[in-house]
Amino acid sequence: MKRQSDINIYVKGCSVDALVQWLDGVIGKLERLPDTGELVIYTGKIGPVIFTEMNDSSLEIWFNTSKTPWASDVDCGRQAVRELNCIVICEPSQQYFPEVHPLSETFLQIDEDGERSIVIDDM
Repeated sequence: MKRQSDINIYVKGCSVDALVQWLDGVIGKLERLPDTGELVIYTGKIGPVIFTEMNDSSLEIWFNTSKTPWASDVDCGRQAVRELNCIVICEPSQQYFPEVHPLSETFLQIDEDGERSIVIDDM
């Protein structure tokens, strides 16, 4: 499977602290950098991990590297849901959902009930 150059997921129902604790166990210890306004940035052995609080009380998590343990947003989202019992919204990935155009407004919602396509007009 081709690896994405970065990973980006939106998480609902989980605090930054819980996410950081989970990530410490998955990608190694993260260190928080000084605040930069809306962004909360951590750094670790794979590079920066950026958290942004969204208007709908979800958290956007962006791994700006291809050195994550996940090949795609979907793989990361599935693990987050399994281990944190949260809701994840992410791009569906051409590898898993080739019928979804990568520039469409169709996203994948992953939760304890499974996976389903959703359309989001404005993230």
